[in-house]
Amino acid sequence: MLTTDPPAAENGIVQDGLSRRPRSPQRVPQPITFAKGAPLLIGERYQGPEGWDDDWFFCRTPGQQAGWGPLANLEEKRVLNAVVQEEEAGCGIAAVANILGKSYAEAKAMANGMGIHAGDRRLWSDTGYVRRMLAAAGVEVAAGETPFESWDGLPDLALLSIKHYREGGRDFWHWVVFTRREGEPLVLDSAAYLPANIRRDFAEMQPKWFIEVKPA
Repeated sequence: MLTTDPPAAENGIVQDGLSRRPRSPQRVPQPITFAKGAPLLIGERYQGPEGWDDDWFFCRTPGQQAGWGPLANLEEKRVLNAVVQEEEAGCGIAAVANILGKSYAEAKAMANGMGIHAGDRRLWSDTGYVRRMLAAAGVEVAAGETPFESWDGLPDLALLSIKHYREGGRDFWHWVVFTRREGEPLVLDSAAYLPANIRRDFAEMQPKWFIEVKPA
């Protein structure tokens, strides 16, 4: 297990899961602890006046209290990031962010610069926008969509379509990202309402097809 030790007590971080901000100098947090390779949701960067040598980020991992951790330790252990969409219909943008290792804001700025916006229904009813964004970042994907047959049959990195429905003669879906971490299958689902955005509840998801993301 890896324990990320917090700065000295006078820095006064409080990991209460609500404010996500340091408060009283008299309150000292417990360090966040997680196994190497554990799925970790990395949130906001701490921007307090203390002038710490390392960047510290608010982190969550399933099964324990959230807290702050230094970026140096997070990168060293190659923890997995999961981006949460900041717009109701931003799953396509968030899926691209998850693949590129960008924040939602960065992926959104990239999309908007290409004339792609979360409010455009084609973003979750046509694969073209997501393909364009990935291509612009130099990421190659399969030319077509492959019908989903089994989780074991998926490549190591893929875009997945789940939650399909049909409206006005057109198909719609929710974008998620499938990946394997040290052989373990995981789904990065950006939906903001989920208690955890790194999913293993495969029986609850019903993909219709996938797009393989080619290794660099």
